[in-house]
Amino acid sequence: MSGLVVDDAQLGRAAEVAVDCLGTGAGERVLVIAGSAQQDIATRFAAAAAARGANPTEERFDAAEDHVEPPAALAAAMREADVCVAFTDVSLSHTAARRAATEAGTRVATAPGIDTEMFARAVDVDYEVLKRDGVRLAELLTGADTVHIASDAGTDLTLSIAGRDGRSDDGDMRTAAAFGNFPAGEGYVAPLETGANGVLVVDGSLLEHGVLAEPVELRIRDGRIEAASGVVGAELLRTLDAAGPGGRLVAELGIGTNPAARITGEILEDEKVRGTVHVAFGSSAGIGGENDVPVHVDGVIRKPTLRIGEVVAIAAGELFPEGE
Repeated sequence: MSGLVVDDAQLGRAAEVAVDCLGTGAGERVLVIAGSAQQDIATRFAAAAAARGANPTEERFDAAEDHVEPPAALAAAMREADVCVAFTDVSLSHTAARRAATEAGTRVATAPGIDTEMFARAVDVDYEVLKRDGVRLAELLTGADTVHIASDAGTDLTLSIAGRDGRSDDGDMRTAAAFGNFPAGEGYVAPLETGANGVLVVDGSLLEHGVLAEPVELRIRDGRIEAASGVVGAELLRTLDAAGPGGRLVAELGIGTNPAARITGEILEDEKVRGTVHVAFGSSAGIGGENDVPVHVDGVIRKPTLRIGEVVAIAAGELFPEGE
């Protein structure tokens, strides 16, 4: 959390933008799930939704760790809503409750770890830019069989994505069963679970560890982390192993597109920073993959060079370099 004071008008404007992103309209049932630290954001969003004639309901949800399933009554309310937004400390993105709500047609946005400063700065952005870049990335990912990530820090990783559909988290959640984040801004895909090989050096941030003081080197074979460097690497492996054999499997490749996002230690925003790449391990079932485990850990790579098929999508941190 930044702790910075946000102008009241900025917060209100961001709430209106968020309501627009979800296409919230008159008469719709809107479920606003709030963690204790996000109550101000939730209240503003509910007020903005009510001003459009919607019927918002606020529910509190706090948990000790990410991906904890909400109570049955709250999960049912998520399925029954037209719109559900979760401003929480913990992530509901990869829970069975979120997937069930999406399958039922609910338009869902999650915002784990968000605070008022991030909300005001990174939600009120140019969504035409996010749409343009996110859709292009999704199309490239869908059409390619492999991607390759390299960096001066030592990353040299190839992932198989053959047959997997790329997706765009660009803030457009106006259609039934849409799902995305606040803040938005990435193109992503679930790689084949056993199709990643090489070295990944996470030098930006890592879920539960924030901005990294030292890079963490991960050695990956057949989609699974075989070794991780340092104290943070050892802790990462313990977290993934606690979820069972599928915890160490590659789950996601994402490419940040949001020009207002910055690396702060909150992975929700860090992974949206324009020109970064993030790779996650653990659950991929909610984003087009097959691995369903109760963990999903993202690591952000600074200034990568990313090749999607034959296209250089990022060159040393520059998204869509000139000529591509």
